[in-house]
Amino acid sequence: MKTTNWRHAGPLLVGATIAISMLLPVVQRQWLATSGLRPSLDWQQHEVARVQEHLAGAERVLLSGSTDQLSVAQRTARLRNVELLREYRERGLFPRNIDFSHESMPYFVDDRGVPCAMAYLIARSGRGDVVDRIRVTQNNARIMDLATDTDLVQWLDASGLTLAEAARIQPEYVNDTTPSYSKYVLTSAITSLVNGASIAWTFSRDRTSSSHHWDGVLGLAAGGFSIGLGATKLDEEGEIHTVAIWNTAVGAVSAFIGAYALFLHNGPPKAASLFDRQGYDRPAALSLVPMFGAVPGFRLTLTL
Repeated sequence: MKTTNWRHAGPLLVGATIAISMLLPVVQRQWLATSGLRPSLDWQQHEVARVQEHLAGAERVLLSGSTDQLSVAQRTARLRNVELLREYRERGLFPRNIDFSHESMPYFVDDRGVPCAMAYLIARSGRGDVVDRIRVTQNNARIMDLATDTDLVQWLDASGLTLAEAARIQPEYVNDTTPSYSKYVLTSAITSLVNGASIAWTFSRDRTSSSHHWDGVLGLAAGGFSIGLGATKLDEEGEIHTVAIWNTAVGAVSAFIGAYALFLHNGPPKAASLFDRQGYDRPAALSLVPMFGAVPGFRLTLTL
């Protein structure tokens, strides 16, 4: 392969890498909204724990509230709702927010048909019609915004709950684009840019330069970091898993080209050689082997 064949490909490679890196987070968010794939396990566990803590606090409020003004039927219904709320909390299946990026928002029922705590209580009382109507007309409304809803007010009265208590029960759901997820995507985009720049620089450099070994060093370093970045999230699910595969693939390409520049192209570096290959009559070999197990990944092996 002649250097001149690649000299003009450098700017194209850099431009393509920049475009892909900028579009990657947008594509991922759209994929999540349309595919129904789950976000990472870390995010799921965090969100479930957060909503469960919120509902546990609501249960304590209901149990500590005064019921002196309630009838026997209202007290019975109130205790029944506390039991149902505990059942709902322990089950741990809550709505998800895929429509409001970086914003907390209530959902009466989400896109999968999963009800919020209030919708669950109302449906279990036999008033699924109320849940269906609110879902269609005011699915993201807060309970206080439904204070004029006659059916809801009547249900609250019969259930021994106040409007304020119902508002305390209703959770809000954070979009799954969490700070940690966003940081990982941003780190991945920056790493892709560095790898793309390294690849472009390697192919556009003059191979007769006495300092061309730094091309390979940069490619190996950037590629190795990208592979490591991907390997840490390959056991995740959903969007982060996709980003992890991207990081691993880009890193493998960058590391291979870096090793080629450092060890295989025009012999060993002329200055500041990292390896003395005198006496070796066989060519260097680079292999990338997939690893499967508890933590899947790739093993990059350079044989000199």
